[in-house]
Amino acid sequence: MIDIPGVAQAVLEIRKKVETSLGGFKDDQALTAIKGSVGVIRRRCGGEPGILQKAGSIETWAGMLYSERKSQGYGGPDRVKGFIYEDCQSIVDRLRASEAGSLEAE
Repeated sequence: MIDIPGVAQAVLEIRKKVETSLGGFKDDQALTAIKGSVGVIRRRCGGEPGILQKAGSIETWAGMLYSERKSQGYGGPDRVKGFIYEDCQSIVDRLRASEAGSLEAE
């Protein structure tokens, strides 16, 4: 079973960290924070494959965001941030669908 509030909070923390960090250079503190939030998502998503896939994608993009060389290869930090935001939104959409499905089942 998905812990919807827990996953949603972790997604919010990722978004906040990405918004408040510049990217494009090494930032171990930001990367560690995002990886921690991704870990929360993985533990609380109830094994839902779509959420797990997007969590892995966020972690990969975050690694690229906090590397000058890698972020430039994908159009720079702002573009990489956009990919992270897209993955975060996909998780939120899955949470909404899951919540709607559980309400319909009642």
